Amino acid sequence: MTKIGLLILITCIACIAIINSKEIKSIEDLDLVNLLKNEKERKHVFACLMEQAPCGDMQQFKESISQMIKTSCQNCPPQESEKYNMFSQLLAIAYPDKLKALKAKYQG
Repeated sequence: MTKIGLLILITCIACIAIINSKEIKSIEDLDLVNLLKNEKERKHVFACLMEQAPCGDMQQFKESISQMIKTSCQNCPPQESEKYNMFSQLLAIAYPDKLKALKAKYQG
């Protein structure tokens, strides 16, 4: 198994959490594994974050994650910081163009 494969496997194991409600308010509510697997959900989240589609139940999430991206989560509590770092690492591996677009939008 490659180092990247091992990193993804460890991250997936660490991130497995099932969201009981559809509403995503913070990064802690985000199931990264399912987001990356589910193309429709992934596209919806990115469209929301890039202001290309309405966010609906994810509006509060958009506001919190945009602030995290803007500050690179420097002032986040440890749990949020860990989840943000996993989010960034997974995006860097699987969707580097999306990560670059999000950083360009929110970090200026």
